[in-house]
Amino acid sequence: MDKKILLIVNPKAGKGTIKRKLPKIIGNFSKQGYDIETCYTKLDYKPKDILQDNKDEKFDVIICCGRRWNIK
Repeated sequence: MDKKILLIVNPKAGKGTIKRKLPKIIGNFSKQGYDIETCYTKLDYKPKDILQDNKDEKFDVIICCGRRWNIK
């Protein structure tokens, strides 16, 4: 069974360069046997909202790409 990653991405991170780098990031984790679910933040959809929406999911790893977030 694959391990699961929740990848939370700010699509404007790195002046938008994160979008270009995501295929390589996802590919590297996939090669290591991870199943990756990618969620994008928006002005009114913050990382804490994504975590709340996925609270019933079982993830082995949660990764946030982008600016520093204060998640409480």
